[in-house]
Amino acid sequence: MEQRLWWEKQDLEYRNNNLFFADLDVEEFARKNGTPLFLYDTDKIKEKYSKLKETFLKYNEKSRIRFAIKALSSKEILQELKQAGCEYVDSNSIGEAQLALQARYKPENILYTETNISNESLEKALELGISINVDSISQLNRLHTIHPQALEISIRWNPGKGTGEFPEIITAGKESHGVPVKFGIPESRLGEAYELAEKYNKRIIGLHQHIGSNLQGEKDLEIFLETVDSTIEVAKTIKQKFGKIDFINFGGGIGIQYKQEDEEFPLEDYAKELSEKIKKSNLNTFTEIEPGRYLTADAGIMILEVNTIEEKNQNLFIGVNGMFPRPFYYGSYHEIIPCERTNKFEEAIVAGNYCETELDLLTTYENNGKRTYKRKLEIPNEGKHIALLCAGAYGFEMLPILYNLKKIPRRFLIKNKEIQEINFTLNK
Repeated sequence: MEQRLWWEKQDLEYRNNNLFFADLDVEEFARKNGTPLFLYDTDKIKEKYSKLKETFLKYNEKSRIRFAIKALSSKEILQELKQAGCEYVDSNSIGEAQLALQARYKPENILYTETNISNESLEKALELGISINVDSISQLNRLHTIHPQALEISIRWNPGKGTGEFPEIITAGKESHGVPVKFGIPESRLGEAYELAEKYNKRIIGLHQHIGSNLQGEKDLEIFLETVDSTIEVAKTIKQKFGKIDFINFGGGIGIQYKQEDEEFPLEDYAKELSEKIKKSNLNTFTEIEPGRYLTADAGIMILEVNTIEEKNQNLFIGVNGMFPRPFYYGSYHEIIPCERTNKFEEAIVAGNYCETELDLLTTYENNGKRTYKRKLEIPNEGKHIALLCAGAYGFEMLPILYNLKKIPRRFLIKNKEIQEINFTLNK
Protein backbone atom coordinates (compact mmCIF):
# COMPACT_ATOMS: atom_id res chain seq x y z
CA MET A 1 0.00 0.00 0.00
CA GLU A 2 1.39 3.41 -0.98
CA GLN A 3 2.35 5.64 1.96
CA ARG A 4 -0.07 8.50 2.52
CA LEU A 5 1.18 12.07 2.24
CA TRP A 6 1.16 14.16 5.43
CA TRP A 7 -1.89 16.19 4.41
CA GLU A 8 -4.01 13.24 3.28
CA LYS A 9 -7.10 12.69 5.39
CA GLN A 10 -10.42 10.96 4.94
CA ASP A 11 -11.92 13.95 3.10
CA LEU A 12 -8.79 14.81 1.06
CA GLU A 13 -6.76 12.04 -0.55
CA TYR A 14 -5.50 10.45 -3.72
CA ARG A 15 -7.44 7.46 -5.05
CA ASN A 16 -5.76 5.70 -7.96
CA ASN A 17 -3.66 8.85 -8.49
CA ASN A 18 -6.73 11.14 -8.71
CA LEU A 19 -7.38 13.76 -6.04
CA PHE A 20 -10.68 13.39 -4.17
CA PHE A 21 -12.10 16.08 -1.88
CA ALA A 22 -15.20 15.22 0.15
CA ASP A 23 -15.71 12.22 -2.20
CA LEU A 24 -15.56 14.49 -5.26
CA ASP A 25 -13.16 13.76 -8.14
CA VAL A 26 -11.53 17.19 -8.32
CA GLU A 27 -9.98 16.94 -11.82
CA GLU A 28 -13.26 15.80 -13.35
CA PHE A 29 -15.23 18.54 -11.57
CA ALA A 30 -12.77 21.26 -12.66
CA ARG A 31 -12.87 20.07 -16.25
CA LYS A 32 -16.67 20.25 -16.33
CA ASN A 33 -17.11 23.54 -14.45
CA GLY A 34 -14.08 25.62 -15.39
CA THR A 35 -11.56 27.36 -13.19
CA PRO A 36 -10.49 29.19 -11.09
CA LEU A 37 -12.78 27.82 -8.42
CA PHE A 38 -12.99 27.15 -4.69
CA LEU A 39 -14.46 24.03 -3.06
CA TYR A 40 -15.62 23.99 0.58
CA ASP A 41 -16.50 20.91 2.62
CA THR A 42 -19.36 22.09 4.84
CA ASP A 43 -19.48 18.83 6.78
CA LYS A 44 -15.90 19.37 7.89
CA ILE A 45 -16.62 22.97 8.93
CA LYS A 46 -19.55 21.83 11.07
CA GLU A 47 -17.50 18.95 12.47
CA LYS A 48 -14.76 21.36 13.59
CA TYR A 49 -17.35 23.71 15.09
CA SER A 50 -18.83 20.83 17.12
CA LYS A 51 -15.38 19.76 18.32
CA LEU A 52 -14.53 23.29 19.43
CA LYS A 53 -17.85 23.75 21.19
CA GLU A 54 -17.61 20.42 23.02
CA THR A 55 -14.05 21.14 24.12
CA PHE A 56 -15.01 24.48 25.67
CA LEU A 57 -18.28 23.37 27.21
CA LYS A 58 -16.36 20.60 28.97
CA TYR A 59 -14.58 23.26 31.04
CA ASN A 60 -17.01 26.18 31.02
CA GLU A 61 -20.80 26.02 30.71
CA LYS A 62 -20.92 29.77 30.02
CA SER A 63 -18.80 29.67 26.87
CA ARG A 64 -19.88 30.44 23.34
CA ILE A 65 -18.34 30.57 19.89
CA ARG A 66 -18.56 33.69 17.73
CA PHE A 67 -17.58 32.97 14.11
CA ALA A 68 -15.35 35.61 12.47
CA ILE A 69 -17.10 36.22 9.14
CA LYS A 70 -14.00 37.83 7.59
CA ALA A 71 -12.35 34.40 7.30
CA LEU A 72 -14.99 33.04 4.91
CA SER A 73 -17.80 35.39 3.93
CA SER A 74 -20.71 33.40 2.57
CA LYS A 75 -24.39 33.42 3.49
CA GLU A 76 -24.54 29.70 2.77
CA ILE A 77 -21.62 28.93 5.12
CA LEU A 78 -23.22 31.07 7.82
CA GLN A 79 -26.45 29.11 7.40
CA GLU A 80 -24.57 25.82 7.72
CA LEU A 81 -22.88 27.00 10.91
CA LYS A 82 -26.23 28.15 12.28
CA GLN A 83 -27.63 24.67 11.68
CA ALA A 84 -24.69 23.30 13.67
CA GLY A 85 -25.64 25.52 16.62
CA CYS A 86 -23.60 28.68 16.01
CA GLU A 87 -25.71 31.68 17.06
CA TYR A 88 -23.04 34.41 17.34
CA VAL A 89 -20.82 36.08 14.74
CA ASP A 90 -18.29 38.90 14.52
CA SER A 91 -18.45 41.29 11.56
CA ASN A 92 -15.73 43.70 10.42
CA SER A 93 -18.00 45.67 8.13
CA ILE A 94 -21.61 46.56 7.49
CA GLY A 95 -21.49 44.22 4.49
CA GLU A 96 -20.55 41.26 6.69
CA ALA A 97 -23.28 42.20 9.16
CA GLN A 98 -25.86 42.31 6.35
CA LEU A 99 -24.68 38.89 5.21
CA ALA A 100 -25.31 37.52 8.73
CA LEU A 101 -28.76 39.09 8.81
CA GLN A 102 -29.55 37.44 5.47
CA ALA A 103 -28.52 34.14 7.07
CA ARG A 104 -31.08 34.82 9.86
CA TYR A 105 -28.71 35.68 12.70
CA LYS A 106 -30.28 37.88 15.37
CA PRO A 107 -29.06 41.49 15.13
CA GLU A 108 -28.06 41.56 18.80
CA ASN A 109 -25.88 38.47 18.24
CA ILE A 110 -23.84 40.21 15.53
CA LEU A 111 -20.85 41.98 17.10
CA TYR A 112 -19.74 44.82 14.84
CA THR A 113 -15.98 45.34 15.25
CA GLU A 114 -14.57 47.78 12.70
CA THR A 115 -11.53 49.99 13.13
CA ASN A 116 -11.51 53.63 11.90
CA ILE A 117 -15.26 53.43 11.39
CA SER A 118 -17.12 56.13 9.45
CA ASN A 119 -20.19 57.99 10.68
CA GLU A 120 -22.14 56.49 7.79
CA SER A 121 -21.31 52.97 9.01
CA LEU A 122 -22.18 53.86 12.60
CA GLU A 123 -25.58 55.16 11.48
CA LYS A 124 -26.18 51.98 9.50
CA ALA A 125 -25.18 49.79 12.46
CA LEU A 126 -27.70 51.59 14.66
CA GLU A 127 -30.37 51.21 11.98
CA LEU A 128 -29.68 47.46 11.72
CA GLY A 129 -29.75 47.01 15.50
CA ILE A 130 -26.44 45.13 15.64
CA SER A 131 -24.12 45.24 18.67
CA ILE A 132 -21.44 47.90 18.39
CA ASN A 133 -17.92 47.14 19.61
CA VAL A 134 -16.16 50.48 20.19
CA ASP A 135 -12.56 50.59 18.91
CA SER A 136 -11.56 54.19 19.78
CA ILE A 137 -12.36 57.28 21.83
CA SER A 138 -13.26 59.08 18.61
CA GLN A 139 -15.81 56.39 17.79
CA LEU A 140 -17.35 56.73 21.26
CA ASN A 141 -17.67 60.52 20.87
CA ARG A 142 -19.17 60.27 17.39
CA LEU A 143 -21.52 57.48 18.44
CA HIS A 144 -22.96 59.76 21.11
CA THR A 145 -23.36 62.64 18.64
CA ILE A 146 -25.26 60.37 16.26
CA HIS A 147 -27.20 58.57 18.99
CA PRO A 148 -27.43 60.64 22.21
CA GLN A 149 -29.85 58.15 23.76
CA ALA A 150 -28.87 55.35 26.14
CA LEU A 151 -27.16 52.38 24.50
CA GLU A 152 -25.42 49.18 25.54
CA ILE A 153 -22.00 48.74 23.92
CA SER A 154 -18.82 46.74 24.23
CA ILE A 155 -15.28 48.02 23.89
CA ARG A 156 -12.23 46.61 22.17
CA TRP A 157 -9.08 47.20 24.14
CA ASN A 158 -5.45 46.67 23.24
CA PRO A 159 -3.87 44.48 25.95
CA GLY A 160 -0.37 45.69 25.06
CA LYS A 161 0.99 42.41 23.75
CA GLY A 162 0.33 40.54 20.52
CA THR A 163 1.41 37.44 18.65
CA GLY A 164 0.64 35.66 15.39
CA GLU A 165 2.21 33.83 12.47
CA PHE A 166 3.19 36.98 10.54
CA PRO A 167 3.85 40.65 11.49
CA GLU A 168 0.90 41.73 9.31
CA ILE A 169 -1.62 39.78 11.39
CA ILE A 170 -0.44 40.74 14.88
CA THR A 171 -3.15 43.08 16.16
CA ALA A 172 -2.12 44.12 19.67
CA GLY A 173 0.78 45.88 21.36
CA LYS A 174 2.28 49.23 20.38
CA GLU A 175 3.99 47.90 17.27
CA SER A 176 4.17 44.76 15.17
CA HIS A 177 7.77 44.42 14.01
CA GLY A 178 8.09 48.20 13.69
CA VAL A 179 4.64 48.84 12.25
CA PRO A 180 2.36 50.88 14.56
CA VAL A 181 -0.74 48.92 15.69
CA LYS A 182 -4.02 50.78 15.06
CA PHE A 183 -6.45 48.46 16.84
CA GLY A 184 -8.29 48.95 20.13
CA ILE A 185 -8.25 51.39 23.04
CA PRO A 186 -4.89 51.27 24.85
CA GLU A 187 -4.73 50.83 28.61
CA SER A 188 -3.62 54.45 29.04
CA ARG A 189 -6.98 55.67 27.69
CA LEU A 190 -9.37 53.20 29.30
CA GLY A 191 -10.16 55.61 32.14
CA GLU A 192 -11.18 58.24 29.60
CA ALA A 193 -13.39 55.69 27.84
CA TYR A 194 -15.16 54.79 31.09
CA GLU A 195 -15.80 58.44 31.96
CA LEU A 196 -17.19 59.24 28.51
CA ALA A 197 -19.37 56.13 28.48
CA GLU A 198 -20.89 57.11 31.86
CA LYS A 199 -21.34 60.71 30.73
CA TYR A 200 -23.01 59.65 27.47
CA ASN A 201 -25.19 56.98 29.09
CA LYS A 202 -23.46 54.28 27.03
CA ARG A 203 -23.38 51.22 29.25
CA ILE A 204 -20.38 48.99 28.66
CA ILE A 205 -21.53 45.37 28.91
CA GLY A 206 -18.83 43.60 26.93
CA LEU A 207 -15.06 43.53 26.52
CA HIS A 208 -13.12 42.40 23.45
CA GLN A 209 -9.46 41.70 22.75
CA HIS A 210 -7.68 40.42 19.64
CA ILE A 211 -3.93 39.81 19.76
CA GLY A 212 -3.27 38.20 16.36
CA SER A 213 -4.05 35.38 13.97
CA ASN A 214 -2.97 31.79 13.29
CA LEU A 215 -1.69 31.10 16.80
CA GLN A 216 0.36 27.92 16.91
CA GLY A 217 2.04 25.85 19.61
CA GLU A 218 2.64 26.33 23.32
CA LYS A 219 4.60 29.57 22.88
CA ASP A 220 1.66 31.44 21.33
CA LEU A 221 -0.69 29.96 23.92
CA GLU A 222 1.55 31.27 26.70
CA ILE A 223 1.49 34.81 25.28
CA PHE A 224 -2.28 34.62 24.85
CA LEU A 225 -2.79 33.50 28.47
CA GLU A 226 -0.69 36.43 29.70
CA THR A 227 -3.12 38.82 28.01
CA VAL A 228 -6.08 36.99 29.55
CA ASP A 229 -4.98 38.04 33.04
CA SER A 230 -4.89 41.71 31.98
CA THR A 231 -8.25 41.47 30.25
CA ILE A 232 -9.87 39.93 33.31
CA GLU A 233 -8.69 42.88 35.41
CA VAL A 234 -10.23 45.30 32.90
CA ALA A 235 -13.46 43.28 32.97
CA LYS A 236 -13.58 43.55 36.76
CA THR A 237 -13.31 47.33 36.51
CA ILE A 238 -16.12 47.45 33.95
CA LYS A 239 -18.36 45.34 36.18
CA GLN A 240 -17.63 47.60 39.14
CA LYS A 241 -18.38 50.79 37.19
CA PHE A 242 -21.35 49.63 35.10
CA GLY A 243 -22.92 47.00 37.34
CA LYS A 244 -22.43 43.97 35.13
CA ILE A 245 -20.45 42.55 32.26
CA ASP A 246 -22.27 40.17 29.93
CA PHE A 247 -19.33 38.78 27.99
CA ILE A 248 -15.59 38.82 27.44
CA ASN A 249 -14.60 38.08 23.85
CA PHE A 250 -11.14 36.63 23.29
CA GLY A 251 -10.65 37.24 19.59
CA GLY A 252 -7.60 35.96 17.78
CA GLY A 253 -7.26 33.07 15.43
CA ILE A 254 -6.61 29.54 16.59
CA GLY A 255 -4.09 28.26 14.06
CA ILE A 256 -4.08 25.29 11.72
CA GLN A 257 -1.35 23.18 10.12
CA TYR A 258 -0.44 24.70 6.75
CA LYS A 259 2.77 22.69 6.38
CA GLN A 260 4.02 19.46 7.88
CA GLU A 261 6.33 21.07 10.43
CA ASP A 262 3.74 23.50 11.82
CA GLU A 263 2.96 22.98 15.48
CA GLU A 264 -0.62 22.01 16.22
CA PHE A 265 -2.39 24.50 18.46
CA PRO A 266 -2.97 22.98 21.94
CA LEU A 267 -6.75 23.28 21.83
CA GLU A 268 -7.44 21.29 25.00
CA ASP A 269 -4.97 23.36 27.06
CA TYR A 270 -6.37 26.55 25.53
CA ALA A 271 -9.92 25.72 26.60
CA LYS A 272 -8.94 24.43 30.03
CA GLU A 273 -6.57 27.20 31.08
CA LEU A 274 -8.72 30.04 29.74
CA SER A 275 -11.78 28.60 31.51
CA GLU A 276 -9.90 28.18 34.79
CA LYS A 277 -8.79 31.81 34.74
CA ILE A 278 -12.35 33.01 34.09
CA LYS A 279 -13.76 30.83 36.88
CA LYS A 280 -11.20 32.13 39.39
CA SER A 281 -12.18 35.70 38.53
CA ASN A 282 -15.77 35.14 39.82
CA LEU A 283 -17.04 37.42 37.06
CA ASN A 284 -19.89 35.01 36.17
CA THR A 285 -19.85 36.18 32.58
CA PHE A 286 -19.96 34.51 29.17
CA THR A 287 -16.56 33.63 27.73
CA GLU A 288 -16.46 34.02 23.97
CA ILE A 289 -13.87 32.85 21.49
CA GLU A 290 -13.79 34.10 17.92
CA PRO A 291 -12.51 31.48 15.46
CA GLY A 292 -12.55 31.91 11.72
CA ARG A 293 -9.54 30.23 10.13
CA TYR A 294 -9.68 27.23 12.51
CA LEU A 295 -13.18 26.34 11.30
CA THR A 296 -12.79 26.91 7.57
CA ALA A 297 -9.19 27.02 6.32
CA ASP A 298 -8.47 23.31 5.89
CA ALA A 299 -12.06 22.72 4.78
CA GLY A 300 -11.41 24.53 1.50
CA ILE A 301 -9.20 24.13 -1.57
CA MET A 302 -8.62 26.29 -4.64
CA ILE A 303 -8.41 24.72 -8.12
CA LEU A 304 -6.48 26.29 -11.01
CA GLU A 305 -5.82 25.17 -14.57
CA VAL A 306 -2.23 24.57 -15.66
CA ASN A 307 -1.84 26.31 -19.02
CA THR A 308 1.95 26.71 -19.32
CA ILE A 309 4.97 24.68 -18.23
CA GLU A 310 8.15 26.29 -19.47
CA GLU A 311 11.72 27.07 -18.42
CA LYS A 312 12.69 30.74 -18.46
CA ASN A 313 16.09 31.97 -17.29
CA GLN A 314 16.91 28.70 -15.53
CA ASN A 315 13.56 28.71 -13.69
CA LEU A 316 10.80 26.20 -14.38
CA PHE A 317 7.45 28.03 -14.36
CA ILE A 318 4.11 26.33 -13.92
CA GLY A 319 1.63 28.86 -15.29
CA VAL A 320 -1.95 28.85 -13.96
CA ASN A 321 -5.11 30.87 -14.59
CA GLY A 322 -5.46 32.71 -11.30
CA MET A 323 -3.85 33.62 -8.01
CA PHE A 324 -4.19 33.18 -4.26
CA PRO A 325 -3.37 36.16 -2.00
CA ARG A 326 -1.71 34.83 1.17
CA PRO A 327 1.73 33.85 -0.23
CA PHE A 328 2.29 37.39 -1.54
CA TYR A 329 0.79 39.23 1.44
CA TYR A 330 2.51 37.24 4.17
CA GLY A 331 4.95 34.83 2.57
CA SER A 332 2.67 32.06 3.79
CA TYR A 333 3.13 28.45 2.74
CA HIS A 334 0.39 26.48 1.03
CA GLU A 335 0.76 22.95 -0.29
CA ILE A 336 0.30 22.85 -4.08
CA ILE A 337 -0.49 19.46 -5.58
CA PRO A 338 -1.59 18.07 -8.96
CA CYS A 339 -5.17 16.85 -9.22
CA GLU A 340 -3.80 13.94 -11.23
CA ARG A 341 -0.51 12.52 -9.95
CA THR A 342 2.49 12.37 -12.30
CA ASN A 343 5.23 11.25 -9.86
CA LYS A 344 7.59 13.74 -11.57
CA PHE A 345 9.28 16.03 -9.04
CA GLU A 346 11.35 19.13 -9.71
CA GLU A 347 12.03 22.60 -8.35
CA ALA A 348 9.51 25.00 -9.85
CA ILE A 349 7.63 28.27 -9.45
CA VAL A 350 3.83 28.32 -9.70
CA ALA A 351 2.86 31.63 -11.30
CA GLY A 352 -0.50 33.16 -12.10
CA ASN A 353 -1.68 35.33 -14.98
CA TYR A 354 -1.63 38.82 -13.45
CA CYS A 355 0.47 41.66 -14.86
CA GLU A 356 2.74 41.70 -11.81
CA THR A 357 6.14 40.20 -11.03
CA GLU A 358 5.47 38.87 -7.52
CA LEU A 359 1.76 39.26 -6.71
CA ASP A 360 0.69 35.89 -8.10
CA LEU A 361 3.69 33.63 -7.35
CA LEU A 362 1.94 30.93 -5.36
CA THR A 363 5.12 29.15 -4.25
CA THR A 364 6.31 32.26 -2.38
CA TYR A 365 7.38 31.39 1.15
CA GLU A 366 9.03 33.49 3.84
CA ASN A 367 11.18 31.93 6.55
CA ASN A 368 13.22 33.94 9.08
CA GLY A 369 12.69 37.12 7.08
CA LYS A 370 13.91 35.68 3.77
CA ARG A 371 11.56 35.00 0.86
CA THR A 372 11.99 32.14 -1.57
CA TYR A 373 9.93 31.65 -4.71
CA LYS A 374 10.54 28.09 -5.87
CA ARG A 375 10.20 24.72 -4.21
CA LYS A 376 10.27 21.04 -5.10
CA LEU A 377 6.86 20.09 -6.47
CA GLU A 378 5.14 17.22 -8.18
CA ILE A 379 4.98 18.66 -11.70
CA PRO A 380 1.49 18.52 -13.25
CA ASN A 381 0.72 18.16 -16.94
CA GLU A 382 -0.36 21.08 -19.11
CA GLY A 383 -4.13 21.19 -19.53
CA LYS A 384 -4.70 19.54 -16.15
CA HIS A 385 -5.32 21.18 -12.77
CA ILE A 386 -3.59 21.86 -9.47
CA ALA A 387 -5.09 22.22 -6.00
CA LEU A 388 -3.92 24.74 -3.44
CA LEU A 389 -4.66 23.37 0.04
CA CYS A 390 -5.94 25.11 3.18
CA ALA A 391 -7.63 27.75 1.02
CA GLY A 392 -10.89 27.99 2.97
CA ALA A 393 -9.95 31.11 4.94
CA TYR A 394 -8.71 34.50 3.73
CA GLY A 395 -8.64 33.26 0.15
CA PHE A 396 -11.51 34.42 -2.03
CA GLU A 397 -12.13 37.24 0.48
CA MET A 398 -8.69 38.79 -0.13
CA LEU A 399 -8.39 38.38 -3.90
CA PRO A 400 -7.66 41.48 -6.04
CA ILE A 401 -10.93 40.88 -7.87
CA LEU A 402 -10.91 44.12 -9.88
CA TYR A 403 -7.20 44.13 -10.76
CA ASN A 404 -6.71 43.32 -14.47
CA LEU A 405 -10.47 42.53 -14.50
CA LYS A 406 -9.68 38.83 -14.17
CA LYS A 407 -12.32 36.15 -14.00
CA ILE A 408 -13.92 35.98 -10.55
CA PRO A 409 -13.46 32.45 -9.15
CA ARG A 410 -16.61 30.38 -8.68
CA ARG A 411 -17.29 28.92 -5.24
CA PHE A 412 -18.97 25.60 -4.48
CA LEU A 413 -20.12 23.95 -1.26
CA ILE A 414 -20.06 20.19 -0.88
CA LYS A 415 -22.68 18.95 1.58
CA ASN A 416 -23.54 15.28 1.93
CA LYS A 417 -22.04 14.72 -1.55
CA GLU A 418 -24.33 17.36 -3.05
CA ILE A 419 -22.88 20.45 -4.77
CA GLN A 420 -24.20 23.98 -4.29
CA GLU A 421 -22.74 27.07 -5.95
CA ILE A 422 -22.33 30.23 -3.89
CA ASN A 423 -23.52 33.33 -5.70
CA PHE A 424 -21.24 36.35 -5.29
CA THR A 425 -22.56 39.92 -5.18
CA LEU A 426 -20.79 43.03 -3.95
CA ASN A 427 -22.56 44.68 -1.01
CA LYS A 428 -24.10 48.05 -1.78
